[in-house]
Amino acid sequence: MRELSKVIAFGPAAERARVIGTTVAGHAINTINSILNRHPLHWITNSIRPQGLVYVPVNLHQGRSEVAEKMYRGCYPFGGISPELGGLSPFDVEPPSPIWERELLSFSWLNDLAAADGEIIKSLARALTHDWIEGQGSGHATAWRPEITSQRLLNWLSNADLLLSGGSKSYSVDFMRSIGRQLHDLEANIHKVPDGPHRLTAACTLILAGLALDGLDGLSKRAIKILDFELNRQILADGGHLSRNPQALTDALGILLPTKLSFAARGLVAPQALITSIDRIFPMVRFFLHGDGGLAGFNGVSSLKVAEIARYFEHDETNGKPFSYAPHSGYHRLEAKKTLIFVDSGSPPPVSVSHNAHAGCLSMELSDGPHRIVVNCGADKDEKSPLSQAARATAAHSAVTINERSSARLLGQGKLARFIGTPIIGADINAGSRRTEGPDGLLLETGHNGYVDRYGIRHERRIYLSDNGQDVRGEDRLRRVKKSRRPLTQNAHDVFTLRFHLHPGVKPTPTQDGRQIFLILPNKTSWIFSILGGEIAIEESIFLIDETGPAKTRQLVIHGSVQKQASVKWSFKKVVPEKTSKAEALAKVEQEVRLPLGDI
Repeated sequence: MRELSKVIAFGPAAERARVIGTTVAGHAINTINSILNRHPLHWITNSIRPQGLVYVPVNLHQGRSEVAEKMYRGCYPFGGISPELGGLSPFDVEPPSPIWERELLSFSWLNDLAAADGEIIKSLARALTHDWIEGQGSGHATAWRPEITSQRLLNWLSNADLLLSGGSKSYSVDFMRSIGRQLHDLEANIHKVPDGPHRLTAACTLILAGLALDGLDGLSKRAIKILDFELNRQILADGGHLSRNPQALTDALGILLPTKLSFAARGLVAPQALITSIDRIFPMVRFFLHGDGGLAGFNGVSSLKVAEIARYFEHDETNGKPFSYAPHSGYHRLEAKKTLIFVDSGSPPPVSVSHNAHAGCLSMELSDGPHRIVVNCGADKDEKSPLSQAARATAAHSAVTINERSSARLLGQGKLARFIGTPIIGADINAGSRRTEGPDGLLLETGHNGYVDRYGIRHERRIYLSDNGQDVRGEDRLRRVKKSRRPLTQNAHDVFTLRFHLHPGVKPTPTQDGRQIFLILPNKTSWIFSILGGEIAIEESIFLIDETGPAKTRQLVIHGSVQKQASVKWSFKKVVPEKTSKAEALAKVEQEVRLPLGDI
């Protein structure tokens, strides 16, 4: 009941009633439907009976042959866990983790098997698929969640050559019958698919099935209406996604592109909403790319997606350069030479798509060419892990916290989360920004009211980037406002914390005065971080979106009293543009005149 009391304490009464009422009622209805759907009589009404395969959809997901080799030896490396099962079927064992189970039941590993050649691998793919059809294909609760059903169907269809090649006639009959049952269940329960990219995937799966399977033209026509509605709702005018998660865009491309290509392969005209959405998304994906080709780590990004994005861009017909401001998504991109800065200047997304959203308002990331310097911690791939919930907090971002509280209220994991998930709740957060371009550089001014209701404090951030990309200056200011229900108490315990999380490849070394940090990048290029007001501490941090998994890293931390100190001025200055030794660079820094930050 503690989680319920948190919801009752936050936000307008109407919002509380809507969030609790609709989600609890929806959970009850879903539970009843899931029981009815598992009854054998449910399949008697199934009118979706594919007559055969006429087309294999394009598969843009590149598998890993090393995973196929491990699976052949009885090891199933899903979700970061690699249990050795020997001759046991993975569908007959207790799942070691929820993410392992979801990856197993979605059949995403078929892409890995497809990357390996040989009849033995094909036999393994058919055997595992038959195991699922015979065992869990009639009512396993997790397996029949509609978002997992759609992913499984998509992987079956896009790897149909692998699954049907060399199989017996009886196996083919069972395979097609199972696809019909799953399509019937998915169409009936598509309204229960979680909001966001999962719903786009479900609609596209139905369309692809109608294009790939004989006798299902009506299915694709019905699904096109659903896709049109969801695309018009989810894809914003600037190409961003309703959830404000950059990774949602790449997830959407991963299903929208094969759908568009399938229409062309069948000699049909793709829906206009599909074409328009893809054309909007590509420039927005470019907007979010660092110099290393990976996504900026905002609002739920758990993977850089470098290889996938490169494959998607092979089908990009826009070829547009990234723009500098996404007004509907609420992000800024500042660029000069090889220096890139990303700033989150938007409000939290709607409740329905905020279950993985982060409290990262005004957070920033900084990179120099292919090397990231300042980052956010990112998101854990397991959305229900404690680490994932911690990564959503403001403290896991390069931003400011007051009394270590997040700028938005996040409902965490608990008993109530089973019914309503983990959305952002409470009062709306308003964020604004102003961008000014001058002859010598670019100034971005932003602010948000996330701390006004609790503390009577508005956080404002100003960032300046010089035209040569070698001078980044900023100021974080905490400004009092009169309108507050609970103004900040007048005592020395009220403190702010300014954090700049560093990429694992950056090595921080403090200078002698203690107010500067020497930052060495992997290519030996060096930057100096300086502040006016407060002292810098170097503390441990974690980077969750590294390609090799979570990586330990460092963060630059500045503490201060809200009563005594209302602002911190800071800078990142590129002092050694060419390769040099650490000792030589340090010696040069110590001889330099202290960087005058002044007024921006």
